[in-house]
Amino acid sequence: MRLYTIIFCIFGCYLVAADHSNLTIILCPDGYRHFRQTDICFKLVRADADVSALEARRACIRSHDGVLSSVHGLAENDFVLELAREMGIDSFWLGGYVDAKVGGWKWYDDSQNDFENNWTDQPRNGTEKAYLYMLSGKAASFFGDWAIGDDRARLPAFLCRTPSMTKLFQVSIVYNH
Repeated sequence: MRLYTIIFCIFGCYLVAADHSNLTIILCPDGYRHFRQTDICFKLVRADADVSALEARRACIRSHDGVLSSVHGLAENDFVLELAREMGIDSFWLGGYVDAKVGGWKWYDDSQNDFENNWTDQPRNGTEKAYLYMLSGKAASFFGDWAIGDDRARLPAFLCRTPSMTKLFQVSIVYNH
């Protein structure tokens, strides 16, 4: 069985995979990039002016049809780091924050906190207002490090995420010899 990968471009470009009987189209909203391993769409947004974590969170929801992003694993971390490098962005907000009610870190998308990226810089107490961001430029001792900022911190960019939409079609592929 042959598997074909096609780029399908009508009102945007989409990854398409086809075998002899199925055509799969993976759709991400405009400006988002698909990460195949987790089937999530990511959009790194350069703000017009530096924004706080709360402003970034609102912008993801209102203007970019997503949520301020969680990161789950080294491969996903590396993928978004590469997006930042391509855009020349040195730091950007992620969707991690301190939940004062439980005294620990949470993600705005309510996903599991299953990856910490060797990050140990916890706030001194569980009631501080603190938000996660990623360092992707010269300021990072290791590109892709995470750091914390308080509610006064402002950064030039933020990372939104949204699930991809996958469409499966039954097709017939005819070979002309």
